[in-house]
Amino acid sequence: MLIYVVTFYVIVFFFFLNPRLDTKVRRYFQIFSVIYFLWFVGFRHSVGGDWESYLYHFQNLKLSVEEFVKSLFSWDPGYVLVEYIARVLGLGIYGVNTVCAFLFFLGLTQLINAFKIKMREALLVAFPYLIMVVANGYTRQSAALGLTMSALSYFKQGKLAKSVISFALAVLFHKTALIAVAIYLIKPRSFRPTRFILYLIGVITVTTILFKVFESRYSLLYEYYFKERMHSSGGVVRIAINMVASIVLFLFSRQWKKRWDDFAVWEWFSYITIVVLVSTLLTRTTTLGDRLLLYFYPLQIVVFPKVAKLISDKALRALYLILLTAAYSAVLFVWLFSAVHRDSWIPYNNLLFMIWR
Repeated sequence: MLIYVVTFYVIVFFFFLNPRLDTKVRRYFQIFSVIYFLWFVGFRHSVGGDWESYLYHFQNLKLSVEEFVKSLFSWDPGYVLVEYIARVLGLGIYGVNTVCAFLFFLGLTQLINAFKIKMREALLVAFPYLIMVVANGYTRQSAALGLTMSALSYFKQGKLAKSVISFALAVLFHKTALIAVAIYLIKPRSFRPTRFILYLIGVITVTTILFKVFESRYSLLYEYYFKERMHSSGGVVRIAINMVASIVLFLFSRQWKKRWDDFAVWEWFSYITIVVLVSTLLTRTTTLGDRLLLYFYPLQIVVFPKVAKLISDKALRALYLILLTAAYSAVLFVWLFSAVHRDSWIPYNNLLFMIWR
């Protein structure tokens, strides 16, 4: 548990110290952060609720071409391909986890750059749950989430082909990423009508093909999450945090629109959050709502840090940042001490720790 707490408060330290640092030191912090988290997530050992399942699947993956092709269509093909390469190269489960961690942090870094926030700000919001729990346990979905963040970033920059490719790859890592097609219902101001229509046709075509190819898998997901009403004890709370981000966004909407051109993106993410929250409460499928809303977690990562820049009064801004830090400290400690499946993440272990012993 100690490594989780120390990591978070190192982030907090740089969160408040970083404005006083020069550009070179900030860049070193970013580079070190990525390297550290690739190690932290990629080299973890026996951490995460599905560790044994992932390890079993990896160890029993057949290397013959015929069996490999079967595996591609019996599970998530993007993940299976990474497993296959890791088996052939002798990289072990740690190689698989490192590749997935790379995809996650690549997406996070692209999101930071595209929407003009700082690494320290993103980590403060993302670490207590998205990194510590999701990246460190939901391996396939974390890779899919990273790729959807890449898709969103490319979309923001007007790089449509790269965005759609990233989205398609995300679905190949986890079927639930199909919900991220909602990104493409936002009409960017800079797109020409003809180009936008052709682009929408392309997105719809890709989405339809992916759905048809994996239709049987979606039926299983429906049975697992919806009909069996899987319950996640903290699901509603995590959705509610996204709702808080939505409320804050709307409170500062006028100032936001004057300063940045991405309000439509987060407004749309806010509407989706409302729909997910209401649907979750009505159907009581908290696990499904929790898993789907992961793809809209960037709402928190972008909105909370950016709003601080809209508060002109220094004392109020300082109070806001202190409250923000306190809120995510609470997320961290509530999960560490109260989560139903906390024992799957505690104690933290790592391949390097085992070698040093």
